[in-house]
Amino acid sequence: MIAGIDFIIYNDFSKYITYPYYDENGKYHKNGGDDPDYTKALKVLNKDIQSYIDKNELIFTYNRKRVKIITPIQEYDTGNIFGKDDYDGPCWEGVTIYCEIPIKEEDFKAEKLIVHESPSDFIPKAVVH
Repeated sequence: MIAGIDFIIYNDFSKYITYPYYDENGKYHKNGGDDPDYTKALKVLNKDIQSYIDKNELIFTYNRKRVKIITPIQEYDTGNIFGKDDYDGPCWEGVTIYCEIPIKEEDFKAEKLIVHESPSDFIPKAVVH
């Protein structure tokens, strides 16, 4: 079964956000639009997460047994990016990191899925399934 842990990650991902748009002539502009593009921030996030997994600095366990973390993170599995001047400082909220748990869905108990090891800027908030 697939389940995840929702995190707030304290890092300044706002510097990777662009606001692209196309002008009336169809020319692409990297910034100046209204809608944020998280593509570059997501690449940085996934690189960081994979590095932590590879170095055993990000580990999930279920019932005290290590489970496989699923990468890469998709943009739809993330929330908002906040900058230095926002209420909670620079962070990316609502980042859900999923894992594979070798049990049937009906046997799942959320309290058995825990963050065994994580970087200090990864703050777990909830189990999702």
